Amino acid sequence: MEINKEKIEEALIKKAMGYNFEESVEEFSFDEQNGKLKPCKKRVSTKHMPPDIPAMKTLMTMCDESKNKYALMTEEELLEERAHLLEMLSEEK
Repeated sequence: MEINKEKIEEALIKKAMGYNFEESVEEFSFDEQNGKLKPCKKRVSTKHMPPDIPAMKTLMTMCDESKNKYALMTEEELLEERAHLLEMLSEEK
């Protein structure tokens, strides 16, 4: 199964910020002539899902990590980056 990171982030943002959605409710009545249920009323209402605090915290953590590229690096990658930065500094001198 392929994980679509963008869709997950969009869903997390939506949950963290809150959103509106439509809810439909149908009522049925029994039709005695043919012995089946038939729809008689349909009500569609717009509801609001309030912001979710845990989703906000998760989103804030993700934003902090994406700003700090070093937080996501392995120890080996960090050592390589350190060597690269030291090399750049020695060239400037």
